[in-house]
Amino acid sequence: MKTDSPSRNSAIRGAALVLLILCASASGQAGPNTPPAAATAASADTAASADTAASADAAPVHAELRRLRDEMLAAWQRRDIDALLSHVDPNVVVTWQNGEVNRGPDAIRHFYNEMLTGEGSILSNLVSTLEVDDLSILHGPDTAIAFGSIHDDFTFKRPLASTAAIGAGNTLALTSRWTATLVRKAGAWKLASYHVSANVFSNPVQDLAVKASGRLGGIVGFLIGILVALLFAWMLRRRATPAAA
Repeated sequence: MKTDSPSRNSAIRGAALVLLILCASASGQAGPNTPPAAATAASADTAASADTAASADAAPVHAELRRLRDEMLAAWQRRDIDALLSHVDPNVVVTWQNGEVNRGPDAIRHFYNEMLTGEGSILSNLVSTLEVDDLSILHGPDTAIAFGSIHDDFTFKRPLASTAAIGAGNTLALTSRWTATLVRKAGAWKLASYHVSANVFSNPVQDLAVKASGRLGGIVGFLIGILVALLFAWMLRRRATPAAA
């Protein structure tokens, strides 16, 4: 019988060793005597431990973000615009429900005065209730994305044309969705962007417009009906006058 050469045996042993290493790597770095199920469980435990450690590391960050949220909401509730703007980044970008975009703290202050406090302002009051959907999504140690919903009760100084047309007065309730990006600079969290928008396919403003157009259409139709009736009566009267003569 022909025997294998030493070089052939070495090649076979080397190939077997490579396969063993690959199998061990595929099974979660388990040893040759570790069952696959045990390797999977070990990998799951390692991942769970990593997640727990990550959550523990993130807990102080979320606490800082909650503190920022509470301070900004408190400033808004007492209408302290200076305290509110102290928490925004110099290059902050804000997009409001009406599509207007503010860039920088001064633009936000101008919008605030235009809406609530300045001469010729539109609103006499605004009550906001903000809800957060979940913990902020962290992108590294210094960037976070928060998201949720906000309900606003607007009180206008003068009734809007659409609300006046249906007798709805000068109030409007609107629920919107919001997203905020926060960044940490020099150890302090700042609001870098804020976008708030309502459902364009179903919202109170659209409902008011539909109702107003419906009422306006009814009024116009009524007036046209009166004009047609008057015209018809005038034509009958004109025909009857010669016969009487």
